[in-house]
This record gives sequence, structure tokens and C-alpha cells, in this order.
Amino acid sequence: MDTLGITGSCHVQFAQSRTNEEFYVTKVSPFFTRNTSLAAKASGYPVAYISTFLEAGFTLAEVKLPAKYSQIKPLMEPTLDHILVKIPLWPFEDVPDADQHLNTIMKSVGSTIGVGRTVEEAIIKSMHSSQFSPRDILPSVRSIDDDEIISQLIHPLASRILILIEALRRGFSIDDLAELPR
Repeated sequence: MDTLGITGSCHVQFAQSRTNEEFYVTKVSPFFTRNTSLAAKASGYPVAYISTFLEAGFTLAEVKLPAKYSQIKPLMEPTLDHILVKIPLWPFEDVPDADQHLNTIMKSVGSTIGVGRTVEEAIIKSMHSSQFSPRDILPSVRSIDDDEIISQLIHPLASRILILIEALRRGFSIDDLAELPR
């Protein structure tokens, strides 16, 4: 943010390499986005409130928080004791004649969010809010053979996350799964 000269709220997305400590910035939004709002809600840190003061020229030391935030100080970094997972939704059941294969220009129509203490818990909670789970039971893809799993990983459908979970359950390595969709 300093390099870009941004003061106030800024949503930054990045990806970290699996093989070393390098990371890559993939998106910078120097404004308040839905993801920024989600981060504020998840962390309990009043991002919008503090950002407003910063954009008005106040320093963090000058910002006074309302009484309901008495347990934190503006100078604190938000800390998380939980994980948020956001899963895109493609409700193809509404358009049954459409090609259901995902590609580089396919855009989701929404998303579900799961909050948990682990990535696994957050994924399961998000999936329970998705089109996959109208009940408390996630659909099983155990009947699909390995060749069909590989085919669906190469040519993904909206149910790709279920296929990935099944592939991991069957012992596919993460490195193999990372190479398949290319």
C-alpha cells in the first residue's frame, strides 16, 4: 500500500508459492469491497470506520473508537482465530440445456461462505450453504470411477469441489491434482 500510495481501506489478494516462501499479489482494490466488508465482519475489526478517519487525514493514534470496540485499539492489527472459505455458485439446474463445463470466462452468479476453525470445517460449512446441499448431507460422488474423476478434473463442472474432495479421499496427490486442470 505504501508503494502504491494508498491510504485507507485496501483489499489485497495474494497467492503464496507451494514450493518456496515467495508470494504474488493477484489483486489490489483501493476501495471498500464486499470482501473488505467480509474481512471486517470476520475479524471484528471496524475497517470502514477506521478507513474513513485515515482517508480524512487522521493518524491511527488520533482515531477514537466507539464504546462497543473498547476491547481493541485502532493500532491493533485484526487477528483471526477462524478461517473463511468462499465457494462460487453456478446454478445450472435453472438452465438444464446449457453446457455445464467451466472455462476461463465462466462467471459465477454468487457464492457461499463458510466460517470455521480449520479450512476443512469452513469448506464443509460453505458447501452446506451451496447448491450441492439442500439438506444436511452432501451428495456422494463415490460411484464415479477414477477415469471419470480425472476427466472431470481436466474438464471441470460446477461440482468440481466434490470431485476434488473425492480425489483426495482416494489418495490422489496434491501435485497430481494441481497438474490435471492445465
